[in-house]
Amino acid sequence: MKESKSNSAKADVEGIKKDIESLVSRLRNLKGKSGDIL
Repeated sequence: MKESKSNSAKADVEGIKKDIESLVSRLRNLKGKSGDIL
């Protein structure tokens, strides 16, 4: 049971990392398209 818990936590972290990366890339795209907002 401990293993499955740590594995799911790892999967959650990976998912969060991917979400953050996609958000960052989206922000970069917006910034590039509409000039320096940020």
